[in-house]
Amino acid sequence: MNKVIQLYYSILLSSNCNPFKDHIANKEMKTAFVILFYINAISTVWAQSNIIELPFEKIEGYGPFVNGYIIPSWEDSSKVNEWTNTYIKLKGLPRNWQQLKQGRILIDNFQYVFQNAQSGKLSKEFYEDLQKNWNWTPDPKTLSVRPIQCYVYVITGLDNSGKRLAMLDSNNNLDFSDEQAFEPSNAADVNSLNTIHEISYELFYKNKIKSFKTNLGIWKTEDGVRCSFPSYLVANYITDGSPYQIAVVSSNFTNPAFFNTTAIVLNDTTANIKMTDKFSKKLFPTLMSKEGEYFKISQSYYKYIGVDLVKNVLQIQPANKYDSLYSTQVGYRAPLFKNKDFFENKDISLLDLRGKYVLIDFWGTWCLPCRQELPYLKEAYNKTDRSLIVFLGVVSHDTPETLKKYVEKNQIEWPQIISDSLNNLVDLYKIKSYPATVLIDPNGKILVKNLRGTNLVNVLTKLQKK
Repeated sequence: MNKVIQLYYSILLSSNCNPFKDHIANKEMKTAFVILFYINAISTVWAQSNIIELPFEKIEGYGPFVNGYIIPSWEDSSKVNEWTNTYIKLKGLPRNWQQLKQGRILIDNFQYVFQNAQSGKLSKEFYEDLQKNWNWTPDPKTLSVRPIQCYVYVITGLDNSGKRLAMLDSNNNLDFSDEQAFEPSNAADVNSLNTIHEISYELFYKNKIKSFKTNLGIWKTEDGVRCSFPSYLVANYITDGSPYQIAVVSSNFTNPAFFNTTAIVLNDTTANIKMTDKFSKKLFPTLMSKEGEYFKISQSYYKYIGVDLVKNVLQIQPANKYDSLYSTQVGYRAPLFKNKDFFENKDISLLDLRGKYVLIDFWGTWCLPCRQELPYLKEAYNKTDRSLIVFLGVVSHDTPETLKKYVEKNQIEWPQIISDSLNNLVDLYKIKSYPATVLIDPNGKILVKNLRGTNLVNVLTKLQKK
């Protein structure tokens, strides 16, 4: 279908009816554009109909996966900061607890920030800084102007005997008088389900505010608690006469909303070895296929689309052959781009760099961890040969003036490209946090991601010796 569309584009551009010259003034051009419109429409419908929807089952627990955790954002009204105005005065707090702390566990960070910014509880400057740091542009279509309960509160403290107890606002009414205190399990018992508690929360999902329930796992530390959401999804898929199981984890068990999910084919034991912790023998969700990335089922490749919580299905889409796929995954061809070098104003084409290793560093002058990585990048740059390894910087959320001043002051020698709304390099490579690096091999495939510090220096210098 894409080849047909490209053919019509070539006909249009090669004909005497140039759209930029004649402004679609003649009948031939109008006819051609009508045909093109319908081809595009058919292509869109075909792509949508090509999506496979698989009903999923929600499994409680961590299953065969390594689980992450979150620490509640503790609210201390005695210390003023940018978040102070968002703190909520809770009701029904136990009067006999010592060292009592209250904290919020966020279900949807973006919604929480958006609704507090809209109500004036966050300053404009802080709101803009968060957008920059999170690489986030708020979309009003996906966010509720009306505040919703996209969080749950937890309190912890010591009772009269010195035992650490906790309480969850499980029904999300901001009142603890109707809740029961419990003693969280020890961290060593994190995989035990004996301290799992059901909570209620709200999400703005597909233009509607929806109520959900999920399980929250909570265990104690020396000074508080840690939490995770122990559940994952499993769907069955039959192809080539064999059954396969696809599992989906939400944000490494740190969020129940299934927004940023990763997926894996449980039957693919060979591929899964690379994602397995050698000590626990469990799978790392962070190494699994992200939304928009690929996995292999039997002899075919599929793009993982994501989860639809309204239909209760996970979505996959048949893909092209492996060698023709471009993805941000290790082992796949890196997405191609061609952009201007900020200083030289020359084209930098990733395709033209085939035959060399390419290190792409995604960073910003505003990012402290990025600035802390600069000495290691400079060391690796000085120890390697440009005929073998090319360095590229991709800068996000910076002005040309700020970038120019910083690069000149710190004597950064490698080319820089500014990621903007036109090239969308940050989105193209699915960068969610900074700094981030992508190392591409001479064949154009991603070799490794997120090299840092001395490890970055060691890997690049070893490659040069091969």
